[in-house]
Amino acid sequence: MTYNDLNAKLQGRNKNSRKMGNNTYAVRNADGTLGIRLHNTQVVVFHEDGRVILDSGRWRTSTTKARINEFVPGPWRVFQKDFEWFLHNWTTGDVLAFTDRMELPAA
Repeated sequence: MTYNDLNAKLQGRNKNSRKMGNNTYAVRNADGTLGIRLHNTQVVVFHEDGRVILDSGRWRTSTTKARINEFVPGPWRVFQKDFEWFLHNWTTGDVLAFTDRMELPAA
């Protein structure tokens, strides 16, 4: 998903918030960014310039990982090995240690 994809979903009477799944909402933030909020944590934040911020909110659960993977732009995916989270770019093969508030570069 991209900023423009999410912005298209936040139109009409649902321009500030729209339910996207169980306990999951797309939200428009005051600073112009768009976020995917799971409970009280914005797990994915999209900037208009293409940057994306990922954050588990220290909730390293299968649901958090699933929501990030559902909305993070390809080719990125979060996976877990030996209780540690990693971010994999399946185009380049790069694997990064997942950290909260990590920023993906603009595509």
